Amino acid sequence: EGKGGRMTGNQIARAYQASLNKFEAKLHEIGLTQAEVDAQRAKILKNGRIPSVAEVVVRKAIAKAEEMKFASYPPPPLTTRALTIVPALIGFIVLDVTLVSLTIANSVAIGLAPTLFSKGIFVATEIILGGIDVFVAYLHLSYAHWVATGQGIHSWSDLTDWKVRP
Repeated sequence: EGKGGRMTGNQIARAYQASLNKFEAKLHEIGLTQAEVDAQRAKILKNGRIPSVAEVVVRKAIAKAEEMKFASYPPPPLTTRALTIVPALIGFIVLDVTLVSLTIANSVAIGLAPTLFSKGIFVATEIILGGIDVFVAYLHLSYAHWVATGQGIHSWSDLTDWKVRP
């Protein structure tokens, strides 16, 4: 022992190595591959902290869930995707005509409203309709992208790829 009952540097190093060995043995027991254990060892050596086995398991499960989040399943064939557009187009046309009609009627109501309060209500309604218009435009874009490419839109970078896939 060192001064005042403290551990010496060699004792600390041996205790740390024993903890690291025990930790690695536990990782092997729960089924991690040698490559995964080596990756954990590298992280430990980098930051000096030995995590609990539970923490490693939870982080591995989170990583697996993130990996599966956008799992790539084969899209239906182009002909099937193209045929699904017919009922969707009818629905989109009805939705678009309804929104345009509501927006025009609301705009006229703003001009004809007798009081400032009623004008405010119509302006608020116009803002809500604008938000719905933006959402419907996104639906149009994402559906067109899916029909063309067979892939959904998960990020802005997906919008750069419009190659038609069979």
